[in-house]
Amino acid sequence: GEPAPDNAELFAAWAARLPVEDAGRATVEGRIDPATRRGTYTVLVDWKTPPAKVEFFPEADPAVEVGAPAVTAEGSRTRITFQVQIYGGQQPATDRLPALVAFTGAAGARSALSVSIPLK
Repeated sequence: GEPAPDNAELFAAWAARLPVEDAGRATVEGRIDPATRRGTYTVLVDWKTPPAKVEFFPEADPAVEVGAPAVTAEGSRTRITFQVQIYGGQQPATDRLPALVAFTGAAGARSALSVSIPLK
């Protein structure tokens, strides 16, 4: 007979919570000034239905400091603004800093978009 997988419903529920690659909903604006090694960035996310809550989580890199983001809603668009500094004498692990835009929908379901912040 065919084997029955254990906990299939549990795995499906958690798979639905994994971050998804951004499908054109988010745009990233900003760049690092080579002289100061600092930059201001804005991530704009356009939603079909605005979420109840949006949070921003950049990946940790010991050479990069990301300032506390300001998250504001503007109708069906969310604006996330933050500062980035690359520490003197250090280089980031990659040219792009991965980040998540986590959101909670009106029905309470939580999900996330994967975005990439250019560091050059």
